[in-house]
Amino acid sequence: MSVTLLISIAIGVTAVAGLLVPVAIGLLLSFRASQRSLARSTAALRESEERLKFTLEETGLAPWEWDPREGVCRWSGAAEDVLRAPP
Repeated sequence: MSVTLLISIAIGVTAVAGLLVPVAIGLLLSFRASQRSLARSTAALRESEERLKFTLEETGLAPWEWDPREGVCRWSGAAEDVLRAPP
């Protein structure tokens, strides 16, 4: 191989690496930001579910839902107690 060809290859590899490194860093930063956002959302959902559970327990409400497409009725344990029927 000629020296000119080797230099051209080295320049090409360096150029490609120079382009890939910023892209890789950007992807890594984006991934980390997504992880943090997911962690915040998961914590917020957990807190919301805890508040809902507390509210349902303290108010004595008996939630239920009907899914007409599936023909299924779902209800909580409290609703079962109120209705005195198994789900």
